[in-house]
Amino acid sequence: MSYYSVLPLLSSKAVSRTTKIRMYKTIIRPVVLCGSEAWCLTTNDKESLRIRERKVLRKIFGPICVA
Repeated sequence: MSYYSVLPLLSSKAVSRTTKIRMYKTIIRPVVLCGSEAWCLTTNDKESLRIRERKVLRKIFGPICVA
């Protein structure tokens, strides 16, 4: 899957967040949604897609420190 191929870049501090978001929108999201026009989405499918998106965004933004 494309996520695992770009994972080192998403974790890298040398790559800006803007670039990481652009990579997510142009590389990862289209692969995950490929063929989705033909899907009959259930509630579980929608939740699975939300979980996947949150996982990628957590990788991009890193841990959130609450003071």
